[in-house]
Amino acid sequence: MYKQEKLFSNDRVILLTLKEEYFDQILNGTKLHEFRFRFPVEDVIAYIYLPSPIKKVVGKFRLSNTRFLDIKTISDFYHKTYEKPYSEMFDWVTPRKGCYVSDITDVMAFEKCINYEELIGIKGFSAPQQYMYLESKLELLEVLEKLK
Repeated sequence: MYKQEKLFSNDRVILLTLKEEYFDQILNGTKLHEFRFRFPVEDVIAYIYLPSPIKKVVGKFRLSNTRFLDIKTISDFYHKTYEKPYSEMFDWVTPRKGCYVSDITDVMAFEKCINYEELIGIKGFSAPQQYMYLESKLELLEVLEKLK
């Protein structure tokens, strides 16, 4: 059964869909932030689901200090932090008023991943388009917490 003390921790837990290339950049230390148009503002522990063709939960990390930045501020931040063209972020975020940025820390890649075929047999699993909270999906959360 799910550990009772975890139910009362301050950490929200999500299953986050992420492209494989971005997870690789996080692992090698070249991607330090997550950028999203919609995202929870509170700190979260994110289990990482890589979509097709991988279709596996491959690791987890903490997302913290989430804040919404307007178009100019996020473009400046991206340009200065990643030494990428200002226009790269500006063009991506321009249809919106800005985006959320979160700091990525406590990164862990799992030695043994869990694949889609196993996941679909677990109550509460569905592959999220963006992310989904896991607090009400106790069976799924219990399986994910055992991954190392």
